[in-house]
Amino acid sequence: MKKVIALDIGGVCIQLRHKQFMHELNLPEWPDEVIKLNHEFECGRLTPEQWLQQNRKLLPQMSGISDQRFWTMFRAIIGPDQPGMAELCGQWREKGYELLFFSNTSSVHADEVWRKISFAQHISGGIYSYECGVMKPDPGIYEEFENKYGKPVLYLDDLPANVEQGLKMGWNAKLFEGTETLQKNDASQNFSH
Repeated sequence: MKKVIALDIGGVCIQLRHKQFMHELNLPEWPDEVIKLNHEFECGRLTPEQWLQQNRKLLPQMSGISDQRFWTMFRAIIGPDQPGMAELCGQWREKGYELLFFSNTSSVHADEVWRKISFAQHISGGIYSYECGVMKPDPGIYEEFENKYGKPVLYLDDLPANVEQGLKMGWNAKLFEGTETLQKNDASQNFSH
């Protein structure tokens, strides 16, 4: 049986730059309508073009920004690797684990992650909200993961609600608090199953 590890992307594998993006748009906070729109986009219910056009209607701050410039800014939310994750993922692969993304994300950001992340060669696939039509912590996305890859021996996420749902599913779910904590607790050696 394959031993798989499920990895959230933002906050676990890579750093996110939402604050910089909001600053560039001159937005102190996300309006509720934009939050709902983002949810629809990350659930794959809107194409990137539809999402962009609806954001333009909701955000007057976008009026002077070209589509190309906006997409560049949006893709830049995907920051550098989370410190230590490339090394840790390399060690897990050497031990025979299959590493998979398990993430709430849009198609645009998923593509950007694959383009930017330094350890893409260690990741063999994933389950994404934009493909499933639901977002974590909805049980449906966890079921999608299990149906395709089986129950992971370890699942790391930086959001407590997502970890809690993983535990309810019977997963060995852990809150990600940095690679040093993982290595200190020797979690990579103590997977249940």
